[in-house]
Amino acid sequence: MGDPSQENIDYEAAAEKLNVDPALFEELMNSLEPMKEIVL
Repeated sequence: MGDPSQENIDYEAAAEKLNVDPALFEELMNSLEPMKEIVL
C-alpha cells in the first residue's frame, strides 16, 4: 500500500476497482476526511 501519511491517494484507480464514479468517490473520501483524523 505505502505510507499512510502519504496524502496522495489515487482516487481514479480506487474508484475503478470499486466501479464507482471517480468524482463521486473523491467527494465521498473528502467528506470522510474529518472522521479519518479521529480514527487515526
